[in-house]
Amino acid sequence: VSQSRYIGFGVCQSLVSRAYTSTQSRAIETTAAIVGGITKAVEIHPMEDLESWHLGGFEGRKKEDIVPQIQELVAKRPWAIPQGMGEESTKPGESFLDFKNRVLRAFKQILEDWEKSKNEIFLICTHFHDIQMIDAWLHNYDGEPGPEDENYDHRIYNRDVGYPLDKHIVTGK
Repeated sequence: VSQSRYIGFGVCQSLVSRAYTSTQSRAIETTAAIVGGITKAVEIHPMEDLESWHLGGFEGRKKEDIVPQIQELVAKRPWAIPQGMGEESTKPGESFLDFKNRVLRAFKQILEDWEKSKNEIFLICTHFHDIQMIDAWLHNYDGEPGPEDENYDHRIYNRDVGYPLDKHIVTGK
């Protein structure tokens, strides 16, 4: 949260007018810390569709132990639902397809809002897998949102090492 305050103070400083966030407490707290340093009122829009991927029994396990199984779900069995629930799970597992459709539905709504307000700067505070999903979808983005699978590339998503955001997100082009 202290890093979020730094971002809010140093980067956003009255530029952001709207913030979209997951409804999960960690994302809401981070969003509040970022926009807390902004001097003007910021509209905050919590979106359930921006929640992290519900990974069932994978949740709470070490990343290095589960990355190969998650990558297989993404590339070869996207309809499969991870079974069980981790100790800190808040919801049962969901398939990669359900997760993908949910996150892209939220992102397309944000894009539609942005189209109506191009002079505004939006902040999206969400989770690692959501960012990977958006980046994988935008990898071949041509400026017009198409069907979920039209631009989506699972090879981009499966770079599970914090793949840097594509130029489309940074520049909006």
